[in-house]
Amino acid sequence: RFSPGYRSGKRIVFLEGEAFFEVTRDHSHPFVVEAGNLQIEVLGTKFNVSSYPDDETITTYLEEGKVKVFVEGQADTYLKPSEVLKFNKPDGTTEKQTVKDHRFSDWTKGILNIQGETIEELARKLERRFDIRISFGDAEVRKHTYSGSINDEELETVLEALKFTSSLRYEKHGKSVTICSVK
Repeated sequence: RFSPGYRSGKRIVFLEGEAFFEVTRDHSHPFVVEAGNLQIEVLGTKFNVSSYPDDETITTYLEEGKVKVFVEGQADTYLKPSEVLKFNKPDGTTEKQTVKDHRFSDWTKGILNIQGETIEELARKLERRFDIRISFGDAEVRKHTYSGSINDEELETVLEALKFTSSLRYEKHGKSVTICSVK
C-alpha cells in the first residue's frame, strides 16, 4: 500500500511481502518503506525488503546506494551496498552482515538463491513462488539443508531436483505437496 500524495512531505509505502525498490533521492519528499516494526528511509538506492507476516525476520538488503533503517527503541542503522539487516520480530534484535552475492534480490531476475537453508525455509519460498501448500510427512525430512540456485524452473523440476539430491520423495495433488523421507 502507499499513502496518497505528499501530504506529510514523505512518500510512504506500507509493505507486507517482498519488494525490490529502485528510488531516486528527493530531499523534499523522502521515500520511506514501513515494513512491520521497521522504517526504511531511502537515501537514493536499490534495495530489497522481505516482510512476510509469517516469517520471524524482516530483511533489508542494500544493493546500491544508502538506506537508513529505524527500529523503535534502537539507534538508526545505515546500510552500505552488499549489507543486509535482519530484524528478529520475536525478540526485537537486529543483526547486520555483509554478503558477497545478490541472493536477497536475485528473485527479481527469476533466480531462487538458497544458502544453507532448511527444507522448511525453502518450502516457504516455494509456496510463495508457486502458490502451493507444502507439508511434511515425517520429522526426519525437516533436517535437510540446501544451498544452490534455482533458475525459473517449473515446480516439478524443482521437486525432482530435491528428490535427486536428497533421500526424500514427494507427492503432489493439485496445489498441495507432501515431502517425506525415503524409507
